[in-house]
Amino acid sequence: MEETWRSRVPGKTWSRILFGVLALLPLVTFPSPAMAATPSSRIDFDADVNSDLAVWRSSNGAWFVKPSSGSSPIVTQWGDDASGDIPVPGDYDGDGTTDLAVWRPSNGTWYVKPSSGAASMVVQWGDHPSGDIPVPGDYDGDGTTDLAVWRPSTGTWFVKPSSGAASMVVQWGDQPSGDIPVPGDFDGDGTTDLAVWRPSNGTWYVKPSSGIAAIVAQWGEQAAGDIPVPGDYDGDGKTDLAVWRPSNGTWHAKPSSGAPAAVVQWGDQAAGDKPVIGDFDGDGNADFAVWRSSNGTWHVKPSSGVSPIVTQWGEQAAGDIPLGMPLSAMNLKTGGSVQGRPVPLPDNVAWIAVSTFAGNGDQAFLDCTVGTGASFNFPKGAATDGANLYLTDSQNHSIRKVAIATGEVTTVAGDYASPGYADGTGTAARFSDPGGITTDGKGNLYVADSNNHLVRKIVIATGAVTTIAGDNVSGTWNPGYSDGTGPAAKFAYPNGITFDGKDLYVADGDNHVIRKVVIATGEVTTIAGDRDGSNQDIIDHGYAYADNDNGLMAKFAFPSGITSDGTNLYLADTDNHLIRKIVAAPPYNVTTIAGDNAIIPPIGDPPAPLRDGIGTAATFASPDGVTTDGTNLWIADTLHNVIRKIVVATRMVTTIAGDSTVDPPDFADGMGLSAHFDSPFGITTDGRSLYVCDMRNNRARKIR
Repeated sequence: MEETWRSRVPGKTWSRILFGVLALLPLVTFPSPAMAATPSSRIDFDADVNSDLAVWRSSNGAWFVKPSSGSSPIVTQWGDDASGDIPVPGDYDGDGTTDLAVWRPSNGTWYVKPSSGAASMVVQWGDHPSGDIPVPGDYDGDGTTDLAVWRPSTGTWFVKPSSGAASMVVQWGDQPSGDIPVPGDFDGDGTTDLAVWRPSNGTWYVKPSSGIAAIVAQWGEQAAGDIPVPGDYDGDGKTDLAVWRPSNGTWHAKPSSGAPAAVVQWGDQAAGDKPVIGDFDGDGNADFAVWRSSNGTWHVKPSSGVSPIVTQWGEQAAGDIPLGMPLSAMNLKTGGSVQGRPVPLPDNVAWIAVSTFAGNGDQAFLDCTVGTGASFNFPKGAATDGANLYLTDSQNHSIRKVAIATGEVTTVAGDYASPGYADGTGTAARFSDPGGITTDGKGNLYVADSNNHLVRKIVIATGAVTTIAGDNVSGTWNPGYSDGTGPAAKFAYPNGITFDGKDLYVADGDNHVIRKVVIATGEVTTIAGDRDGSNQDIIDHGYAYADNDNGLMAKFAFPSGITSDGTNLYLADTDNHLIRKIVAAPPYNVTTIAGDNAIIPPIGDPPAPLRDGIGTAATFASPDGVTTDGTNLWIADTLHNVIRKIVVATRMVTTIAGDSTVDPPDFADGMGLSAHFDSPFGITTDGRSLYVCDMRNNRARKIR
């Protein structure tokens, strides 16, 4: 395989209604649920009926609570970040005070520290491999929080009542529609109701516990990136339908009392604001509130009309998560990575550790129970579901799995000795130079099978591989360009792939366009990129670049890595040496986030030397990999052989690992800029660390 300057390588209720769970789910691609409305649960650690300011520090599992009563702050460690624990505060002992609690995805276990001083609760309820989502609430109406999960794969609710009544197993919700669980007391009977919000049409589907007719109401708009924030905004004892619109920081609440809808601007997306649900003034009404991730400040607009509360509590750099934030504000399980909290790396790059997670450096094929005993051959794409890392081992034409807890490397699908095309199970399936990979967090992987010009699906549990889209006539080598359904669509070296909670998006490299793939039908449409114009510009000028409000009039040059935060797409525009942003709704506005678009060299010419800075003051060299934690972008700057960080709100670009001056590039573990990479390609995060495909070093590297 020859090295070129082109980095494409061949091929989250108050007054018994308001609060529920802030869950930081591990990974990937499920449009994260809103904070469950939990009648028995509120963020009230001092039991004074006012919501407290509180954060959970993901970096060390510590709870930091600022009681509204003015008592001393509470600082208690409960939970284990290394195990991927999710904070699920609630009143599990029914004493009216919030208890510390976490749910451990790796074994589906709940760990509760009762405020009453009773013995800790350790109970298994839920199944991580099934993608279960914790949705604690008072489903039996006894005033105590019940253990409960919602299973996306079947839309089933599993509830373990604290009263000792029989477990509830009820189907309510539809995975293919991307439903988000939004439990609350919508009928005001003091019991949590099963409810989902459907992003595709902004519709709420509520199954009241009182037995009255189901509530089906449209409120919210997916295209605007709305986040469901159910709460009792009119103080009538019933959960109201409500959404927060990130694009303009506006709250839209539909009171259950029939009062006029409330439309209030409170919050600033550009500052990294996240909506938080709570009754901070204790008047029985939910207040409009946001936590500003950029400085850890709470901004609360009390419903009682008293002065706004502006208080700093929490620290973004430590990975703090505000308790009361809806899950859907975190966009978890989206874009092939775990999102919702900034990756907790040290501010000082000299303290950032780069280590080898898997791979012995041999350009070969070998599975191994010990990660560093395994062999890869040009690993390209990376994705994670929080428990495992999935890699496209491009020149082994296979998909590999690395267990994050143990480092064990196994093969999911493909045969290293037989590149080609074939659907099938496990090693009976065939790939040819697979590139990008993503996961939906529901047990499936999706692969950009580059040299086969296809989009493939893999059921993780079985290894079954099927073709979603592209010309899949066995035995053909058929690059091309056409929109269509399934095999009627054609791609040309699709390099990157991501999932926004509902659909797939593919960076169709040699067509210089971005395609949307509807998973259920295989329908492929082009959303951004002027293919013909890009090709002509490359011929005439040696490059092709244009931003445009209309995505189809924008121009790219061999786009590669792509990721999603559920609202926007972020793209490594490889041969333009830029990072681009696409609003994932018509007309798919395309802008440049970072990279010097004034000095784009002709394709084939060396890129500009590495330079940090804001936006276009920074330079990249054929960036191939991009991922996001919801606050920052993390870039594999391939030909600079470094890893870069971009703060989305400010567009500040910094280098966090690697040395671009090493020539020729080589391998070295180490701290920050003393580490060496050789063509870093795919990149992802499990919310705690970064994982990089160090392609020419045939290793998977970990950055922490």
